[in-house]
Amino acid sequence: MLAENPNYVPISTGQLFRNIDADEFADPSEKELVHRIKKGQMVPDYLVYKIAFHAIEQALSAGKIPVLDGAIRSVDQAKGYEKFFEEKGIADKVAVVEIAITDELSFKRLATRKVCANCGYIIPYSPENFKKELCDQCGGKMTVRNDDHPEIVQKRIDTQGNKFLQAIVEYYKEFGHVFVVDGSRSIPEVDADVRKILGLT
Repeated sequence: MLAENPNYVPISTGQLFRNIDADEFADPSEKELVHRIKKGQMVPDYLVYKIAFHAIEQALSAGKIPVLDGAIRSVDQAKGYEKFFEEKGIADKVAVVEIAITDELSFKRLATRKVCANCGYIIPYSPENFKKELCDQCGGKMTVRNDDHPEIVQKRIDTQGNKFLQAIVEYYKEFGHVFVVDGSRSIPEVDADVRKILGLT
């Protein structure tokens, strides 16, 4: 929803990895590392930095504000990103927003969301959305992503859920720029809170 603002550029590391997986000309060794996601495993930090930092630099060069989604999966990664932000002179402009939900709710949402096989548009779970077969954006077929099958989702939560996120949140609290939003509510309510934090309302 933030991507609707022309000043913002969404950067999803998960999508960047899927782009590598789908690119027939991508480095075979990188494609092999990206395949770990399908098993619920993590991608090595150096590859995360390579693709995410490049995307951030592109956004900054275009005068846009990057919005990172699911970018930081460990304290070591947080430190790597912080070093990068300091080198770019933007460390004091970073805001960390935790959209907090339980692991149980996270599982339900991930295992029941759908994505368009054609354009990548994602719809969250709802009884109505679960019945949708065609994309509202392009008319493509709505499917469940390979890495959103229940057993894979559970592995991701076991390794990347709240237990592990807490250490990252505590790390950022040292810098005083962590904002917590109750993610269990409706999308419009969560969006409104995030926009307030970013000064967009």
